[in-house]
Amino acid sequence: MPKLKVALLLSPFLLYQACNSEDSALLKQAEGLEQRLSVQYSNERSDSLVNVYKALVKSNPDDHTNNFRYLTRAAEVQFSLRKEAVAACRWLNDALQNHSEGSDKTEALALLARIWNAHNYKSASAWSLDPKDIDAARNHLQKNLSSLDTALVRLDQRMSTNGIVTDAVLAGQFIEISEAYASLTDSENKYVDLYMRAAGLAKNLDQPNKALQMYYKISDRLPNHSKAPTALFMQGFIYENDLKDLDKAKATYESFLSKYPNDPDYADDAQIALSMLGKSAEELVKAFQQQQ
Repeated sequence: MPKLKVALLLSPFLLYQACNSEDSALLKQAEGLEQRLSVQYSNERSDSLVNVYKALVKSNPDDHTNNFRYLTRAAEVQFSLRKEAVAACRWLNDALQNHSEGSDKTEALALLARIWNAHNYKSASAWSLDPKDIDAARNHLQKNLSSLDTALVRLDQRMSTNGIVTDAVLAGQFIEISEAYASLTDSENKYVDLYMRAAGLAKNLDQPNKALQMYYKISDRLPNHSKAPTALFMQGFIYENDLKDLDKAKATYESFLSKYPNDPDYADDAQIALSMLGKSAEELVKAFQQQQ
């Protein structure tokens, strides 16, 4: 397994401010496990780290600030590294319900949104989520949608350099959170903006089917939205250029021209694309010369 990027949760201050020697030993153990995980992942190390954080929470039930961090980190290890959503969702719900007052909840809610998205897609990791945990997760997310905006801004800053995506893992998380957010918002404009950005990212990450899926959710659900023509045109473009499915590209471009014949941005492009579908490079050059 490739080297993992794992952010150390513990600070030297926390390490030496432990309330007793047993806690100090647990904190040192956690720090060592975090460092080893950052070099090489193993199930044994991740399980050991999670157990240490659980022991710290049990040892100091009223230390809400640190317990919120421990539970959030344990959930991150369980979901991101072990691909296990059930325990991760439960620990995040506990952290947000019982330990979050006065803490920045952004990272915990971002992780919960990714778990929520896994639940929506019926992924294997989230298949056996308890209905009570699902309801609690939904309530936490719906009450804190603004924190998801903050999470997306932070991810955008970290995953890109000069507008170019440089971290595919973080970009993938951006997509997951965007999808979860879109499933929870009542705002049509927010729904469209989230899916448009996420679809563009998916296409850039060479995930054309994922991009198609998200563009379709816009054009199918909100065909009268101002960005619906763009979403439909992009489906045809992906079928033509990424998936090389010319039959579906043709059908999509024709559907576009039927629905939006006077669209100022893409009607001409759709017509030209239809006229060029399936032509060889030589035929395209000849057609261009004839136009000239």
